[in-house]
Amino acid sequence: MFLLLNLVQGRLAIAQQVGNGSESTATRKIKVKVSEIGKDRKIVVVRNDDTKLKGVLSAIDPDTFTVTDKKTGAETRFAYSEVKKVSRQGLPIGAKIGIAAGVAVPAIILLTLLRKRICNESAC
Repeated sequence: MFLLLNLVQGRLAIAQQVGNGSESTATRKIKVKVSEIGKDRKIVVVRNDDTKLKGVLSAIDPDTFTVTDKKTGAETRFAYSEVKKVSRQGLPIGAKIGIAAGVAVPAIILLTLLRKRICNESAC
């Protein structure tokens, strides 16, 4: 029992030391999301105080990233820790492909059915 208690206390102490010295999980998620989006892409940044900024991701640094407002050209630098959410502006590529397929497939089916009907009537 004594050994088990010491192991548990030791793990808790190590977890607290690691947690205090490293960045939060939310900050790491924001860093990953910013790097996934990539430079020169349109993004929306939501700060911890719920203010939003839309612009182009113009620079990615280890501790900060920079967003340039397209209208004014003003650059805003954000620390990853002061950001609540980052998302890409506009439709993702997968959604665009899905929309194109949703339009193209029914059109192809309709043209195929019409062709069969016309060819049956006029003996193509």
